[in-house]
Amino acid sequence: MSIETVDSIGYVVALEGTKIRINLLEGHKGKLASHRRGVSSVSQPGDLIGLDAGTNLVIARVTDMAFVDPDKAHSSNVGTMNVTDTPLRQLIAYSVGYVFLEGETRKFIPENWKLPTLGAKAIPLSSDYLETIYGVNEDEKDSTIELGRDSRTKTTRINAGLNSLLSRHLAVLGSTGYGKSNFNALLSQRIREKFKKSRLVIFDINGEYADAFIGQKRVKETILGSTPSSTTSSVIFEPVPAPPIFDGKYPTYHKIPYQALGYAGLIKLLRPSDKTQLPALRNALKSLHMVTVGSDKDTSWTGTQDKWFQLVDDCRQEEQENLGYWLGQLRSNLIAPASVWPPFKSLSALVSEFGSIAYDSRNGGKSKGMHLISVMFCH
Repeated sequence: MSIETVDSIGYVVALEGTKIRINLLEGHKGKLASHRRGVSSVSQPGDLIGLDAGTNLVIARVTDMAFVDPDKAHSSNVGTMNVTDTPLRQLIAYSVGYVFLEGETRKFIPENWKLPTLGAKAIPLSSDYLETIYGVNEDEKDSTIELGRDSRTKTTRINAGLNSLLSRHLAVLGSTGYGKSNFNALLSQRIREKFKKSRLVIFDINGEYADAFIGQKRVKETILGSTPSSTTSSVIFEPVPAPPIFDGKYPTYHKIPYQALGYAGLIKLLRPSDKTQLPALRNALKSLHMVTVGSDKDTSWTGTQDKWFQLVDDCRQEEQENLGYWLGQLRSNLIAPASVWPPFKSLSALVSEFGSIAYDSRNGGKSKGMHLISVMFCH
């Protein structure tokens, strides 16, 4: 589209740095402008308009629209059916760049130093100009994906080069129900369609994205930290092979071992109080690698320093002095590390017992607190 063949909607009356004032022609009273290529939005905040600058077309973004003389607008009863003299309307816009012709190709340069001259005509931008402005560089033409269309006229495709899009941080923002998840799902599908060998990983915290890929190939759903509701801890779950076409019915289940969270991760997960719970939890975490789980028949608390500290599933009160000795060994870090991590519930036993076991010879070796470090395992 040549700018010479496009009817003007206004003209430049003032230049203040990158700020441009444009008086609208009397015949243009709406927010849309028609031309050979369709209809363009031109007078709403955020709209783009073109300003003639000889061999270049300056692109400006509209920020404000007002009557030049509000008092005249009030006296003329603007807004009613009895309008006798329409006051002058004016746009405030800022330069965001310019378009020039290189051979047969238009190029957009996002630099705001180029300005139009006073009296330069303002024109609406057709979809081909907008696609040049919102388009991608020549070196990314082959890796272009369509993000959507402009929300006002639905005529302009918004494209992005994949390398530029994924090589920097990207945020999708909006209120609840505005379609953020739908946009992310659409973006993922567009990437899959364009690049058949691409690999995408989606952390679906709220379970929103699986349905978007039903009926497609090369989709795998993994659920962490959970097992099917039909299984119990005593049943070994045999996963069902997923069909080649994803249907969302056969996810793979994986449990996360608690030790994978690390020292700091477990403290953040359990969120202990600073004064009482946090010191006890830190002591338990520091000793956890020296703890293993014993059987009901293993009731001996005596041993050498290289023996693991065994959690025993009983609540007997005998040999409290030996238990106190083992707790001292744990605190002093004198016990060899166990070869297998104990179950997560061992942590609660260590936390509860470290501050409550005290051998009292005057009480026949019995403590007033909890009996053994295995108290959390008593039935």
